[in-house]
Amino acid sequence: MGIDDLSAAGVVGAGEMGPGIALTLARHGVDVTLVDQSEAALEDARDELEHVTDLLVDRDVATESATGEALDRIRTATELSDLAGVDYVTEAVTEDLDVKREVFADLDEVCDEDVVLASNTSSIDIDDIAAATSRPERVLVTHWMNPPWVVPVVEVVLGDRTSDDTESFVVDLLEDVGRSPVVLNEVVPGYLINRMNFALAREALHLMERGVVEKEDVDTLFTDAFGPRYTLMGPIEMLDLFGHDTNLAISEYLFPDLCDDDEPSSLVEDLVERGDLGMKTGRGFYDYGDERQDVESIDRALLDRYRELGRYE
Repeated sequence: MGIDDLSAAGVVGAGEMGPGIALTLARHGVDVTLVDQSEAALEDARDELEHVTDLLVDRDVATESATGEALDRIRTATELSDLAGVDYVTEAVTEDLDVKREVFADLDEVCDEDVVLASNTSSIDIDDIAAATSRPERVLVTHWMNPPWVVPVVEVVLGDRTSDDTESFVVDLLEDVGRSPVVLNEVVPGYLINRMNFALAREALHLMERGVVEKEDVDTLFTDAFGPRYTLMGPIEMLDLFGHDTNLAISEYLFPDLCDDDEPSSLVEDLVERGDLGMKTGRGFYDYGDERQDVESIDRALLDRYRELGRYE
């Protein structure tokens, strides 16, 4: 199972994630139809794909001929009916349950009954989406990380009725296109990556609010201590490294003092109220220059880092 069983795929949504998902599949020989009801969005996606493939060539991740072939495998359309006959579909539309249910209901009518329908949702219960179809056993989450053409991890979240065959097909497919699937056997709010990210962020913001530490020092801790170590081992392996007698002793005195707030940080609420939303507005906790230049420099550095780790030869 996997890519050998896939000749054509569909990606619905030409926004931030869809084009990168389409490109990843196309770079591994899959013909992809990228669908969006907005022709303007599709035009922007074509421009973005050209830009991304130029970057891949520039960083020696792919050749110009290979990226050209990948782009030739991606066609665009404005109607979901154009996905009739594909073997697999990933939805990457706006994070709105009603919109996703409408898309999945339409896909259920358009696609053959054995076609797997995956959602790129990062927060919505997949069972609520699957209920709009007659094939809940063929529905699951594949939550790609941003940017999807760089970050290899994809969260695979199984619904209550997702079949074992569906899970196996998708996991094999993701591995075949160079991704690292992380499987969650049930739906939990935030899935895995957001739960980990926001558990760390909540504690960091809590200590900043208390005046214990400045933002620069929090970031230094991650870039100079946690970051390099986490490229070698994960947090569970790290617990084994520390020793569980030590882990138990630290847990007993530290856990009662860790932040357990169930409301957002006032620091973030203040930023939102001021309109300082981060890189996309030029200011957040830090000041930024041109958004595209900053985001692009991060993408370049991230791609280089993954190359150093041997993920992209």
